[in-house]
Amino acid sequence: SCVPSEILRALPCLPPQVFDLKAARGVILGYPVTFRDGGTVTHLERPCCNATLPRSATYAWVSARNSVGQSPPGNLSLERTDLPAPQRVQVQVETLGLNVSWEQSELPEEHLVEWAPEGNGSREAPLSWIRRLGNHHSALLTGDFKPHVPYRVRVYGLYPQGVGVSEPTRAYIQEGAPSGWPRELRDRMLSKTVFLISWKEIPLAQQHGHLTCYTLYLRSSSGESHVYGPSEWGPVRPPIARALWGEGAGVYSVG
Repeated sequence: SCVPSEILRALPCLPPQVFDLKAARGVILGYPVTFRDGGTVTHLERPCCNATLPRSATYAWVSARNSVGQSPPGNLSLERTDLPAPQRVQVQVETLGLNVSWEQSELPEEHLVEWAPEGNGSREAPLSWIRRLGNHHSALLTGDFKPHVPYRVRVYGLYPQGVGVSEPTRAYIQEGAPSGWPRELRDRMLSKTVFLISWKEIPLAQQHGHLTCYTLYLRSSSGESHVYGPSEWGPVRPPIARALWGEGAGVYSVG
């Protein structure tokens, strides 16, 4: 594959002085290029501003060199990320931890299961992982799992040419009742008999488990109360908004 100058300029780790003539502190004599192809690392030097690499190369590093020295390298991952990914990832609570299972259309060399707590804000969440052979389709995750804390689980298929990664799955070792409640509850009249009710979802840290439904309590201006459960409006998914129908009960208030 060819790595053109446009890509090299976009490298986030590439120091500006590699292409900034003012910061080059001299005439750029060449660009040392290093790439990894399997277990082999190859070094070469090219003029500005492209290099042709084997299609099977997985990583490349590029520096700028003048008569005084060489800049720190910028790096570029060439691994494919569009390979067949594990599907239908499920997490079940067991006595010893969380049992993760998945399906795989094409067997990779290995599977890597990754998990970390969610909802820590700016705090860096500790990341854990475990490897399994490519023909395995489950893994038991053990560790100091906290009750009511959401954990994000992903499964990777590791191939020689790259990876395929599943959609994240949220799991709890033990669930509890939410400690928060829907905020910014609003109502809007669509017609004389139809009202749109909307609200913000409970923050993840206050959910303490998988939210399965919402129950809406309405009181009319005459004082009559109505309760609408999930069977009357179906499953709830963000963004949360539902239309309710009233029959001659006047304008409903949100409370």
